[in-house]
Amino acid sequence: MGESGLLIYEVNGTVVTSYAKRDGDRTYLANAELLDTEGKTYTPDKIITEIISNSGLFKEGPRQKNLKLKTEINRTLGFPCVRFDLTSIDPNVPNRPGGVYKLDAHGFYCSHPKEDGVLVNIVYSRRTPKEKSYVGVAEEGEHFITSIQFTNIKR
Repeated sequence: MGESGLLIYEVNGTVVTSYAKRDGDRTYLANAELLDTEGKTYTPDKIITEIISNSGLFKEGPRQKNLKLKTEINRTLGFPCVRFDLTSIDPNVPNRPGGVYKLDAHGFYCSHPKEDGVLVNIVYSRRTPKEKSYVGVAEEGEHFITSIQFTNIKR
């Protein structure tokens, strides 16, 4: 196996915690992030119509063609969240002329059950050249996204 490790970084004011496994040109990521909604509350229906429809993870473009996107309101975490499952391809990988990558991403978007104005995104994804198998097994990611525990946030 190649390199792996925990990453903590900021994107547009949002702190993201990620665990990454990399084996050559195959990657496996597990991410958790808290998004400040500036006081807005999101019901699961609003998450589907406003968040998922505008998220970069789900947007098609030159680098992403979605093959399958499924969203559903789900109570696996003990309260209503939006479960998403995405399968896509990347036909224009930089530095890999003619290379096509496949991606699968699975996770939840939830309004934090203990903190108003906070949206939680927890996801695992796997990316690999189309002809290769994924690094990491789906069961690892499913355990990660379903084992999240919510506590009060200190601001």
